[in-house]
Amino acid sequence: MIFLTSLVIRPVIDRIHAVKIANREISQDETFSFQMATAITDLKNLQSDCLFVRYTDEMDARDKWYTLHNKENTMFKKTLALGLLLGFATRAIAADDPSIKGPTREGIQRAMKSHVAQNTLADRYIIYDARTGHLDRLVFESLHAGIVKKGDFFVSCADFVDGKGKKYDVDFLVVPKDGSFHVLQGLVHSIDGEKRKYHVEN
Repeated sequence: MIFLTSLVIRPVIDRIHAVKIANREISQDETFSFQMATAITDLKNLQSDCLFVRYTDEMDARDKWYTLHNKENTMFKKTLALGLLLGFATRAIAADDPSIKGPTREGIQRAMKSHVAQNTLADRYIIYDARTGHLDRLVFESLHAGIVKKGDFFVSCADFVDGKGKKYDVDFLVVPKDGSFHVLQGLVHSIDGEKRKYHVEN
């Protein structure tokens, strides 16, 4: 804008200056000085306009980058949320067999409660950890509602915590026997979310 204004005003200034020269109001040295000062001013105005255009272009490019970056972040968050949702849904479906119901489900849950009670000493559930070779003493928290069938066993789990606050997920192998259900063994399935693989199918 400054540069365009100078293009309009400059011819007027030159005309006034020419009249002054004709009337002998200023010397040739003053004319040269005036022309140099005017040229420097025009150069500064041109530089200011170029810098303004460059600044505007850079701001436009930065705005476009931020817009694209925000869109990519939003898409990534949506994709991550969908993946987690599907993962939880799959885990929920895999952790429970809805066909196991009625007296069977109730009997399995009773067997697990009885097993925990019978293997508790001084308010600590006693279980041998075959991987570490240690005898763990855990505080019982709650039974899981999910039950599945693996090979010859019904499998369900419960949450425990040790004296250091570590979270234990213990799986119980349950079988029907003499008209009721019994827990054959408890297996440490995960500690603080770190799962262990085991196989009970033939």
